[in-house]
Amino acid sequence: MLNDINFNHLYYFFVIATEGSLAKATKVLNVSQPTLSQQLKQLEKQMGKSLFNRTGRALQLNDHGEYILDFAKKMFFQAELMVSSFSYRQQMKSKSHFRIGITSSVSRTYASRLLKPLFEKSDMSVSIIEIETERLIEKLHAREVDFILSETLSEHQLSDAIKVIDVKKPEYIYVCDEKFAKKVVVIPKDLDGLPYFKYTPLNHLQREVDKYFYDSGILPDVVGETDNIDIMLAATETNNCFSIVPKISVKEELVAGRLFHIGNFSYSKTKICALILDDHTNNGIEEVINEIKSSV
Repeated sequence: MLNDINFNHLYYFFVIATEGSLAKATKVLNVSQPTLSQQLKQLEKQMGKSLFNRTGRALQLNDHGEYILDFAKKMFFQAELMVSSFSYRQQMKSKSHFRIGITSSVSRTYASRLLKPLFEKSDMSVSIIEIETERLIEKLHAREVDFILSETLSEHQLSDAIKVIDVKKPEYIYVCDEKFAKKVVVIPKDLDGLPYFKYTPLNHLQREVDKYFYDSGILPDVVGETDNIDIMLAATETNNCFSIVPKISVKEELVAGRLFHIGNFSYSKTKICALILDDHTNNGIEEVINEIKSSV
């Protein structure tokens, strides 16, 4: 049955139907109107039905034409997808491709700045994977990601098979909304008893903060916890509390006056790190990481 159908004729029908007239279709297809009209008649002969109602020179799709057009749209959409996907696939084969996992503790703003040099390379493409840390580490072991960008992880989250490369030591600051900014004069004394949005207990930075607060005799009122910087910033902005975040991650909120910088947390050794498998065989991975390090 398919051998009886001329798919070139079917495509001409598709263009006529979508353009709405023979005259418009001729411009798209770059063929003469008599030729196009003849091709359409041959398709209708193959199908055994008229596909348009004809009134003078005007063409109006009939029920048969609507039915065929519905299938033709799907067919030619898939054909266009095939061509564009194949072209993209060939293009990607000519580029170096890296799969980079990013933990939620690294803000999108910070990550985009770290990775900017890679995005600007015409001979490189990057896939970003953002899922929970444990799943990213599983993917690293399974060699489904090339490396992970994360804040310093606790030792129990890592294994001997993972190599840690320091990338950048962020500057951490205390932020809060306008209401609390007027209350806090002396850090950390004035933070005692204030609502506080913190990282989760396993977070390396949170352990440093907890020790500092304990040594300082400070006990804030914890109202929530997360390792997702974007959620933390939104919570701090809307829940009348303070938090400790990387300065670079909160630049937009500070400029807009949605959050206020009330002090620096200068007691942290937490860093942004790249995690790779110790036995990886792709030398390009460490070259990319070194490029990220030199760009920030």
